[in-house]
Amino acid sequence: MTFFQLIRNSHNCPTYTNSCTDTEVYVTFKDNIMYVSFDSTDYEWIDWLYNFDVVPKRYRGHFFHRGFLEKWKCMEDNIIELITMHRPEKIVLAGHSQGGAVSGIGALVIKDIFPDIPVTLITTASPNYVLGFFKNKSWLHYTLRNDIVPRIPFIYKRVGKTVRYGNIGVSIEAHDISSYEDKIGDFEI
Repeated sequence: MTFFQLIRNSHNCPTYTNSCTDTEVYVTFKDNIMYVSFDSTDYEWIDWLYNFDVVPKRYRGHFFHRGFLEKWKCMEDNIIELITMHRPEKIVLAGHSQGGAVSGIGALVIKDIFPDIPVTLITTASPNYVLGFFKNKSWLHYTLRNDIVPRIPFIYKRVGKTVRYGNIGVSIEAHDISSYEDKIGDFEI
């Protein structure tokens, strides 16, 4: 499975939805690996309310962006139940934009609950979502230098290593998932 196939749900993975928070997560299993991808911001007003809910909220020993944390928490029980049922050898979380931030929170929480299961995190264009400094060079965040979204909110950070592509500048068009696919290409996960 490739990264962009997963985050675009090209395989028509089972979708779990919480209509109260407009949160969608795609989950599939292949070769005893669990693949999880949170949907990015769409044009529904409720998604934007969560994007702008930047107040820090403490959860499981970390301070998170409250809006992204709420989107994770509304799906957490479903994901934890699937992990408990299937006991995968590895879990891969992925997402673009808001989906990347929610996946990042999920990676930290899953690692706390299931420390024996390796967790991989790969995101593109994720805004910042956690207070503190986390070193995990196996967790990757891809960003285009001219995309403004990965720079905000300023008080937060992301987990993992950031890999930057493209020219310096500011462009809202650079945030589109197609821009990332064009610039970094698709890759197996």
